[in-house]
Amino acid sequence: MNRTWKLMKEMRKVLLPGFVCPKSRVCWRWGKGVDRYSDGANHIDNGAVNINGTKTLIYFHPDTHSADIMVDGSAKVVMTSQEREKLFNIESEANHYIHPDNHSADMIIDGEMHVSMTLAERKRLSLMDPLAAISDLVDYTDVVTYFAFDAQGRVIRQVITDNYTEQMVTEPLLTLPISTDGYKQNDSFLVISVGEIHRFDGQAFMQLPTLVDVIYQYDDEGKLDSKSITRMGATPIQTNFKYNYDSLGNRIAVKKY
Repeated sequence: MNRTWKLMKEMRKVLLPGFVCPKSRVCWRWGKGVDRYSDGANHIDNGAVNINGTKTLIYFHPDTHSADIMVDGSAKVVMTSQEREKLFNIESEANHYIHPDNHSADMIIDGEMHVSMTLAERKRLSLMDPLAAISDLVDYTDVVTYFAFDAQGRVIRQVITDNYTEQMVTEPLLTLPISTDGYKQNDSFLVISVGEIHRFDGQAFMQLPTLVDVIYQYDDEGKLDSKSITRMGATPIQTNFKYNYDSLGNRIAVKKY
C-alpha cells in the first residue's frame, strides 16, 4: 500500500467537528475529519493538510510547468505565442521618435496663440509699403489722418484733415448718413465714396477741410496696382503711381506721373 493510500486512511479516521478556519487562511473540509488550509501570505502551505494538529504536506508545486495552465490575473496577464511573435518582430527603438532638423511647413497647423503663414499671406506682406500705407503724407503737424480698409484689410482710401476742430473719430462709412440719429457732438467719420471728412456739430453734419486724399487700387492677386495722391489747395495737384511686377510677384518698377 503506497504512502498516499495510507494517508487517506488516516484522514478518514480523523474527526474534528469543532474545527474553525483561522483568519487569513483559506480552508477546505475533506470528508468528515481532515481540513486543508492555505496561508494567503505563504504559498508553501497551499499543499498542506492538518491532521490532528500536525501539518502534512501532500502537494509539491513543480519547478517548471507549461504556461497553458495559467490564466490572466487582475494585475498581470499571460502572454500568448502570437503576442510573443509580434513583440519579437518589433525593431529595437521602433517607437523612439526624433523630430527632424527641418521639415515642410505644410504639416504645421494653427494654434491658439500662434499661426502659420500661407504663401498668399507672405506675398501680401512683401508687397506692403508702410510709408505709402500709413504715412501722414504731409510734412507739417496738427493734422488727423483717416483710413478706410477693404474686407482683406488693405487700405483703400486715406484722407487728411486739419486738427483745429475737435474730432471724435468713428467708423468710416460708404456714404453720408441721411439722419443724425445716434451721433453725438464732435463725432466725425470718413465718407469712403467721396473721400470727405464729416463732423456732427450738434445739429448737422459739417464737412471738414481736406488737405490730402489718397486712393489705392489692387489687382486680382492682391498686389497694389496703382495709387493717386491729390493735394488740395487753390489748385489741387494730383500725382499718380503705377506699379509693375515680375512673374514672381516682386515689384520691379514704379511709374510716377
